[in-house]
Amino acid sequence: MDKISSPQDLCSELRRLTASIEGAKERPSRQQIAANLRSLANRLASDRVASGESVIDYVWPQRDFYKLLSAVQSKDEMAADVLRSIYEALYEKMELDRSTTDALNRVKNISPGARPDVARNQIFKAANSLGIRLPSPIF
Repeated sequence: MDKISSPQDLCSELRRLTASIEGAKERPSRQQIAANLRSLANRLASDRVASGESVIDYVWPQRDFYKLLSAVQSKDEMAADVLRSIYEALYEKMELDRSTTDALNRVKNISPGARPDVARNQIFKAANSLGIRLPSPIF
């Protein structure tokens, strides 16, 4: 499954999905359409999840959100819209900035068996990205 990395890719995928629904001999069920949309959403969000740009993906995984959204939407469309807005607001509030993401990636990529000078260098660079005062100006 390829990741969607540009608005053009997203538009073409949405056109493909729409064409498959309209061109079908029998109208697909709501569950089939929802499954296709979830698959599309997972492909779209996978870059953000992999890069660690949003903490909400660890606190409230998208799969859990979509399960809840599907359950709520079947009973109350207005509540589903509000739930979607809540998720978007939480996502924005928990989004990490570039320097925080850089620091997190540097620390996550230090292997336990790394040479001490390499580990120290990455730790100091991560601290510098976060604005933490270093014990020595040379690192």
